[in-house]
Amino acid sequence: MRHEVTMNQFLHRALIGAVLLGTAVGALAYAGPPRPPVPPRWDASIEAMSQALARGDVVMALRARESAYRAALAGRDWQGLCAVGDASLRLGDVSGLRGAMEPEARRAYRAALYRARQQGSVDGILHASRAFLMLGDHDVAGRGIAVATTLATAANDVQALERVRALQEQLAAQGRWYGVMSERPSSNDANAAVLP
Repeated sequence: MRHEVTMNQFLHRALIGAVLLGTAVGALAYAGPPRPPVPPRWDASIEAMSQALARGDVVMALRARESAYRAALAGRDWQGLCAVGDASLRLGDVSGLRGAMEPEARRAYRAALYRARQQGSVDGILHASRAFLMLGDHDVAGRGIAVATTLATAANDVQALERVRALQEQLAAQGRWYGVMSERPSSNDANAAVLP
């Protein structure tokens, strides 16, 4: 008799387990394949930063800017990082914290420069290089321009080369090329350029 009770208990538990397993499998099949998590939106954080600045809340603006930076890093494009660099400078100007925000802008622009180079985006490299030029970082701007020249030449993209030349002229007008050189590098030098 004791054996029958144990057998009944076993069958009862096995039946409950099968039902639960079937329910779980059905739920997973209904839900479909797992979806990748949606990265946070950097643009929403930049908007929150702008609103905080409009209210005069510098602490919240700083938090929102940092959130935007983290979201842009989690993303896959260079545009978010450039937007965070631009927003960092705006935050510095409005709040009087320009000295503290310039290194943060440089950090975002440098990440954008690397990401744009990885993606082969001449426009991304030029945007970040232009920002470095504006910040007085002529060496980084020059190296970025050299990489953009290489990419545009390899793609035989005449319009991109025109945009590169315009930025080269801006840099040359300031008497700079790589910060110390008085002449522009040859196309071979551009191929050897390495971003810092």
